[in-house]
Amino acid sequence: MNRFMKIVPLLVLPAAAAVATGFAVPGCDQPKIQCTSGHGEFAAKLTLVNGTGACAGLKGAKYGVQSYVKGMAGERPTFDKPPVAIKADEIGQLLAEYEQEVADEKQLSSTGDFADVEPDSLGFCKVNQMSVATLMLAAKPASVDMMGKMIPALPAVSLRYEWSDLKFFVSAGAPGTQFTAKLKYTKDGCTAEYDVVGLAPAVGCELTATVTGADGKPMTMATGMPDDTLCSPCADIGKKRARGSGISPDVETVCDPGALLCVPKKAPPSLLATPIRCAPTPPPAMTGGGA
Repeated sequence: MNRFMKIVPLLVLPAAAAVATGFAVPGCDQPKIQCTSGHGEFAAKLTLVNGTGACAGLKGAKYGVQSYVKGMAGERPTFDKPPVAIKADEIGQLLAEYEQEVADEKQLSSTGDFADVEPDSLGFCKVNQMSVATLMLAAKPASVDMMGKMIPALPAVSLRYEWSDLKFFVSAGAPGTQFTAKLKYTKDGCTAEYDVVGLAPAVGCELTATVTGADGKPMTMATGMPDDTLCSPCADIGKKRARGSGISPDVETVCDPGALLCVPKKAPPSLLATPIRCAPTPPPAMTGGGA
């Protein structure tokens, strides 16, 4: 009998026998989750704290979020305390509308490193001080498009996003898909401060209605009202929703009436006591003749 055959029986002893013989049974502990953020577009509810004028009228917004591995080309990557970046959809929309390039695209996003390797006792991962995102666009003169339609002039734009107290809720079931933060928003001379809660993926939830158009045909019209059912992770064939929202069934959501976006129903972590279980979706009816 060789050495390996003598060792094998010791590895399959019951726990009590293993302790009695002085051998410990290897554990199967699950590795601890590390701090990270959800990737992609977040829907956010903004609650005004201070400010007046046009800057104080924000209700909701969408932000692209991405955390990534540190390390230059040729270097060993670092996974602890990764950087995270936030870019407002508003910035992308303005760039497309003005059709202007910027000298340094890094200024369009706010970035900062996670302060923690693992979530704290409440499941949150704090982010260190974020850089300031800025956008400066020159005025755009009026023009005429290829169809001869007049495109009105656009004024110069100055925009600034300053994030603070950013933290993500991170768990095995919700890996960084909810965040809370404070935002100082400045645009063209006015400034407002907001408390922000965000949820990924970003899902719109405006109620629509079917009406008869001027041509006598049915058409879909936005109502400006919220529809909580659009936040559901479950499909609803009866309402012509072939797919669910994509939001985790563990998360308690609400369609915010101001933002018309699906957001956490309560301060993160907004989790259901019992996760939603969707009924199986029946396959589509088969049509056409047989063989």
